[in-house]
Amino acid sequence: MRVPVVLSVHGSDVTYTALQNPLSAAIIRWVFRNVDAIIANSTWTARRIVSYGGSSDKVQIVHLGGDGPQGLARDSRPTARAAICLLSVGYLERRKGHAYVLRAVRQLRDAGYALRYVIVGDGSQQQELEMLAKTLGISDIVSFEGYKSHSAVWSYFADCDIFVLPSWDEAFGLVYVEALSYGKPVVGCKGEGGPEELKALGDAIELVNPRDVASIVQALQGLMDHPERRREMGEIGRQIVAKYFTWAGTAESTFRVYQRVLERIRG
Repeated sequence: MRVPVVLSVHGSDVTYTALQNPLSAAIIRWVFRNVDAIIANSTWTARRIVSYGGSSDKVQIVHLGGDGPQGLARDSRPTARAAICLLSVGYLERRKGHAYVLRAVRQLRDAGYALRYVIVGDGSQQQELEMLAKTLGISDIVSFEGYKSHSAVWSYFADCDIFVLPSWDEAFGLVYVEALSYGKPVVGCKGEGGPEELKALGDAIELVNPRDVASIVQALQGLMDHPERRREMGEIGRQIVAKYFTWAGTAESTFRVYQRVLERIRG
């Protein structure tokens, strides 16, 4: 009996590798055609796989788990803290949209909002973003935390009030789910796999236009002005994660994919 092959695609195959040159795209197409099954992390990723020649019959969507560790505070009730804490977690790359959030933060502070912005992650844009914060005159309320291990990031999710990452060219973005698991409202981009899919599951995420400071300002104003709205979104987000994005569910769905492939091969 031949050994079946199951391929998992989390994004970079179709968002990076296939776009490098014709040979890379041809290799991706060959792989998609010749494996027995393909596990995609989102509907968006599944569509891209099919666009590169993967048969829709082979593709199965299996969401990754985003449920965090137990024991950290997950209280989504409005707080009485002096400043609202915004959080972004992700590589400091242009497509993640940090620069647009920084400009939005400047406008919000000028409008009289008390806030601080915490950025977790490192990358090629770190110096540029730090300089932008300085140029905008908001270095005193922006904290660049640098790279943190996955286990260390959970406390940042627990401590923030709003998670914001207006990223584009994103296959899914598990950080959105991880923020939701702590009952935090989320801001993400329209037209992107993760945010659009989460929005379809419940009202836990605000969608903004890509590369649009005014759209980010409007979304954040709405959330900061309405603490009960933040609480409601947080509760919905927790329910979404519990139903669709647990690691136990991921394991069970992945097992079923492998089981079906083996049954088909044995035949």
